[in-house]
Amino acid sequence: MRTPHYLAGLGLLALAGLSTAGSGESWVTGGGKPQPVPPKPTEVVTDTTQDGVRVQVRLDRSKVKPGSKDLYAVTTLEVVGGVRPDRKPLALSVVLDVSGSMEGEKKLHHVVEATKFVVDRLGKDDRISIVAYETGTHTVYVPDGSPDAEAARRALAKLRPLGGTNMEAGLRLGLKNLAGLGVEGAARRLLLLSDGQANQGISSIEGLSEIAATVRELGGSVSTFGVGADYNEDLMAKVAEAAGGNYHVIDRGAQLAEVFSKEFSELGSLVGNKARLELDLPEGVEVIEACGYPMEAGKIVLRDLYYG
Repeated sequence: MRTPHYLAGLGLLALAGLSTAGSGESWVTGGGKPQPVPPKPTEVVTDTTQDGVRVQVRLDRSKVKPGSKDLYAVTTLEVVGGVRPDRKPLALSVVLDVSGSMEGEKKLHHVVEATKFVVDRLGKDDRISIVAYETGTHTVYVPDGSPDAEAARRALAKLRPLGGTNMEAGLRLGLKNLAGLGVEGAARRLLLLSDGQANQGISSIEGLSEIAATVRELGGSVSTFGVGADYNEDLMAKVAEAAGGNYHVIDRGAQLAEVFSKEFSELGSLVGNKARLELDLPEGVEVIEACGYPMEAGKIVLRDLYYG
């Protein structure tokens, strides 16, 4: 997605850098992780609609002195064209942490209940894979065709917490299974439920984020769900950010319906993925950070786009 000349009004400003925040004003990453709060942008410099997408750009001030280092902006995108699409078939890969660290605080219980919530809401055209990981990893449930909620429940009832936490192995198997869910035109998403306490295999935030980001090759995304009071917030947020999905927290059962209803609502109104935001900037201005969003080759990598 290209936004030509949206910031042409900056041409007279001598700036060393431009910091751009992604859609919305809440300054959060992936729907959950707070970011440092910069000056609030209020000066609207662009408000235009192109190809069914409304783009508004606001700056934190209208005038700056030559040599000023940073100018903060909020770029808000809203899909307004056309009509709300019919729900696409879903191809979901659910990756569950069943390591020893999931034993306390009903963490494994919350993970299992969340997965049941997902399975119960799938239709005959949807497809799902459920995998579990600890020191090793295994496929818990992958039906040949339409999901069978009772069969999935029986498989989930056998899960017990044990072993180390090899999130790398879980992500790789989950991505492999997601690629094998052959549903043409499906909205594809991997759901990672974990406390984020990775301690085996690749366990760094950067390494796991790179693995998760390969989901984009499938036209999909990864949403993460931090479980328990001691979950690794940085890891779970960064994985979702790198893979274009959402980031949620589940520390009590009452949150399950709210969190997963949001996920299903989004997936049901998906209108685009692999979107990139490119800014045409005047000479001497550059984007130095897109808060909560990765950048590739000078373009801001957006999360999936949903109607409205």
